[in-house]
Amino acid sequence: MHGAHGGLPWSALAKPAIDLARDGFLATHAYRHYAGLSLDKLQVDPISRIV
Repeated sequence: MHGAHGGLPWSALAKPAIDLARDGFLATHAYRHYAGLSLDKLQVDPISRIV
């Protein structure tokens, strides 16, 4: 779909997500609360457990 309709190069399209993944982001109280509700599910995955 990107090839037919995308106007940006993949690198520009993915840059915000890459920056957040590399540099992290500030977690609000609400985010921490809802992430805490999912903690048992996140800890099942070895990669998520590291974070």
